[in-house]
Amino acid sequence: MQHIVHVSTGTKTGCEHCHFSIGGDRFTESVNHYIIEHGYEILHIGTETISGFNDVPWHTTVAVLGK
Repeated sequence: MQHIVHVSTGTKTGCEHCHFSIGGDRFTESVNHYIIEHGYEILHIGTETISGFNDVPWHTTVAVLGK
């Protein structure tokens, strides 16, 4: 793998290769975007716990993709 990306329902970013909106409520679209448009493969899909509002634990879904 030469390049790894992290997609999360807990954060929104932009695609590292184009202007597509990544993450947040567009999790499935984001994962598919990296696979279809940029040739990435899924390395891992799972959950992650982050610190939410007032430091309350917040569970998110994450995908790690690489190419």
